[in-house]
This record gives sequence, structure tokens and C-alpha cells, in this order.
Amino acid sequence: MHGLLLSIIVFLYGVSSAWGHGIMIEPPARPSLWRYGYRVPKNYEDNQVFCGGYAKHWYENGGKCGPCGDPWEGPRDNEAGGKYAKGIIVRKYQTGQTIDVYINITVNHWGWFEFKLCPNNDVNTPITHDCLDQFPLEIINSDTRFDLPSKETKIWFLQVKLPPQLECSQCVLQWKYHGANRWGTDPDGWECTGCGPQEEFYACADIAIGYDYDSVHAQLPKLKPERKQRPTSTAPPGGEGDPSDRSDPRIIIVYSDAVGRGYQWQSITLAFSVFILFWNIL
Repeated sequence: MHGLLLSIIVFLYGVSSAWGHGIMIEPPARPSLWRYGYRVPKNYEDNQVFCGGYAKHWYENGGKCGPCGDPWEGPRDNEAGGKYAKGIIVRKYQTGQTIDVYINITVNHWGWFEFKLCPNNDVNTPITHDCLDQFPLEIINSDTRFDLPSKETKIWFLQVKLPPQLECSQCVLQWKYHGANRWGTDPDGWECTGCGPQEEFYACADIAIGYDYDSVHAQLPKLKPERKQRPTSTAPPGGEGDPSDRSDPRIIIVYSDAVGRGYQWQSITLAFSVFILFWNIL
């Protein structure tokens, strides 16, 4: 009996550790602002804003999801008026600027990223998919989609081109991660790993573009992270290199280590809870 319990715990720990996870950390997304010193509600599961989960997203809600990754039926915690959307403009950019975007993937399930923009200009009004669909953003060295070239678990450094002649006091930048690790069937009947419905992750960040907005938080707040050696850059001397290989120790120290520790404990907690449940049953 105890051997069975141990097997169940190990299995569930593996399952929980295999869930795909990711979050946009530059510009900082709404559910992650607390990690950078902003006085906002803490979301310890900010790397799994995923439409309520695969089953809810595709089976219960027919593939519908909130624009910022909330379950379709709510609560919409990551939208205007929600728990984590406090109207904080975290970055100010120039019209048509090529911006740096950093994505932290804590469990990699292949797939692709895409970015969209909604010129909303009202931090109290939720955005819509229709608004976002008008402004798909070009990813440098790609098109509007970035296919993950490897299954590395790391921070991906990308560059995204903002639309020309677009200004906004508040734009919402949306990141979407569409995984590709499940066996499924496409509408045309083709079956493969990565076909059909897949787990999806979202993040939204509030930015301003080409707008004189004095209260924009242009820099990360000063924190006191533990000292670490600066990661070695893979870019050639004097060259730009591949944007996905760049290292920014500020981001890595402030965010990445805390993420890894936090999500490891989520898996351990799940396994322990199941152990207690089966112990009482058996």
C-alpha cells in the first residue's frame, strides 16, 4: 500500500513539473509587477495564466479565453478592473521603435510565441480580442510568430517592432505562447504532436507609445538582489548577435531565481496534498 502511495506521489510530481509555464518579464506583465517592487497584489502563479487550464479552455469554453489569459467565464483578474491590472504604465516607447521583450519559459513545450497590441487609452476599460487582432507585431528575424528552436528552459530575448505612426497613452501589449507537445488533430484531419488544441499562456503589459506621459515607470525599481556573476554573453565582440541569446543580469537576478524556487514548491505541495488524501482514504 505504501509503495502504491509513493508511486502516485512521484507520478503527480512529474505531471505537475511537466506543465508548461511562461511569463513575459520585459516589459513586466500585470501579474508579475510585485516581483519588481510595485505595491500590487502578489500572484505566485504568474507563470500559469493559461485560460483556466487546458480542459477548461478547450472543452468547457470551446477554445475561448480572456485577452490576458483569464478563464472566459472569469474571474478576469488580469484585465482592467481586475485584481492584478492596476493601470500602471511600465514602459514608454517611441513610435515605430524596435523594443526588447524577454520571455521566461520555466517549462518548455515547444510551440510558438506571438505578440499583439491594443491602443486602448483608458486603463479602466478592458481590451478586446478584436482590438488586438488589428495590430499583430513583427518579431525581428521572424515574422509575426517565433517558433521555439529548442526545448531549452530559459529566458528568451526577442525584439519586436512597434507599429509606425501609432501613439497611445495606454497600449496593452499581449504575449501569447501556444504550446505544441500534445497529440491532436487539425481541422483538415491531419494528426500529429502539436496539431489541434494545445495549452496556451498569455500575459499583458501596459505601455505608452510616443506620448508625453510623465508618470511612466521607465526603469525597474531599485532592489537588493543577491550577488551573482554576470552571465557570459554569446554575442561576438562588437556585434549584436542573436537577440534570443542576450543576457540581462538585472532581469535574471530579480526574477528568474524566485520563479524557479516558487514553482518547485508548487509541485511539492501538490504531491504532499495527494499523499495526505490517499493516506486518509486507504
